Amino acid sequence: MPPPQPVQPGPPSPLGMFLARTVKGDWLGALRVAGWPLGLLLVAACLLGIWSNDDIDDLDIGWGTRMRVALAALLQGIGGGFGVSADPDYQTNGARIAGEAEVSGLPLLATAIWIGALVVASRFELRRLAPASPSAGFEAALRIGALCGLGGLALGLYASPSYEGLELESSPGLTLLWAFLLSTFVAALVLTRGGTDAWLAARPGARAVTGALRTAGLALVCVIALASVVMFVVLLASADDVDADDVWALVAMLPNVGTLGLALAWGAPIDVKWNITQWNAGRESFGYGELNDLAHGWAVVGALAGGLACALLLGTLVARRSADRREQLLAAGLFVLGLLLVAALAGASFDAGFRNPTAEIDGGSGGLGDDYGGGYEGGDGYGNDLGSGDSFAAHGEVAAGIAELLLFALLWSYGGTLLVPFIRAQFGKGGPGGTGLGGGTGPGAGAYGPGGYGAAAYGAGAYGTPAYG
Repeated sequence: MPPPQPVQPGPPSPLGMFLARTVKGDWLGALRVAGWPLGLLLVAACLLGIWSNDDIDDLDIGWGTRMRVALAALLQGIGGGFGVSADPDYQTNGARIAGEAEVSGLPLLATAIWIGALVVASRFELRRLAPASPSAGFEAALRIGALCGLGGLALGLYASPSYEGLELESSPGLTLLWAFLLSTFVAALVLTRGGTDAWLAARPGARAVTGALRTAGLALVCVIALASVVMFVVLLASADDVDADDVWALVAMLPNVGTLGLALAWGAPIDVKWNITQWNAGRESFGYGELNDLAHGWAVVGALAGGLACALLLGTLVARRSADRREQLLAAGLFVLGLLLVAALAGASFDAGFRNPTAEIDGGSGGLGDDYGGGYEGGDGYGNDLGSGDSFAAHGEVAAGIAELLLFALLWSYGGTLLVPFIRAQFGKGGPGGTGLGGGTGPGAGAYGPGGYGAAAYGAGAYGTPAYG
């Protein structure tokens, strides 16, 4: 009877080979990329920790604690949290309280710093990336994302200071998840650009959709940047008394303010809701009517002028970078979707709930209701049971009206997209892709022709031969 033959192992699966190459790849190069956004956030937190005022000096909060609080606020830009919890031993105004408060919001400036640092560092690393396999860019992006996620986790764990019974919670687990996803996505877009363009060259439909998506992304960044600059000038010029603290606070939230300002200029109201137990609750909408009361109509004219400038900027970018009318309309639609997403992220909310643990033991005497002007019962309007004078709850939020923004953004975006090619044609500049309203040839003969998609828009003229070899 012949001896049994040894079982020969089969060829490794493509997924296994991909993961093996990812693990065995250049981690030092990934560290060089991941160190940029992590280092910039840490440096920004150190600089913000220098800031102080008389109230903070009276509390004797040191630079280290202020820096860690600033770091937690910056980590919100990549998905972290920002909440404060008080243990039962914490006292304020002679009363012991326990509970927690949470601020929900996304500082878009921190998100922009993170993405910008990743893009710049990834482009430098692209020159050093050896094209060992077609998937080398994705493998490098996974390594970068893993290091960014672990670095975000470490920063989140560090950004949790405590002070006399108060503890800051920065949600390091969420920071790990979102830093990994965001960093992997951004790094993959940069590191696989050359292969993606080569793959799209033979597929006109996918190339048109990708071109519209890139145009919409660029237009979204430019339009929000313009709106942010306008809002910065307007708010500083209209304020009666401005100090350095106000300026820096405005700069820190400038993309959020610019996005809400753009929504207001295009006709969407800014909704503000608040509910502080049973003392005060309500909702206000700030739109053209309230804006008219500020400057007797001139404020509305200025808002409309700013909205028109943003619409024309969008139409100009779409007209110059699109191959035909269909791609123009697709880019405008994608821009609207992106604006709705950014506007939803630009809002903020606040939730707080505190109780008096001493009153629970003493049977209800000496509660928060006594310290704050009497007891109160019932709910806060958001499903929170406030008890009988021993609890305090508050809720507030500010956001743009998404339904109204969808309607008016479609009107302004498609209006600018259709108007700019007509204006360009009147001055002999050409229409979509530089070809006028119909067709033709010339220096910009089509976004995919000699002066368009392949050579000028995304080729050597835009990103340079050294970047992609």
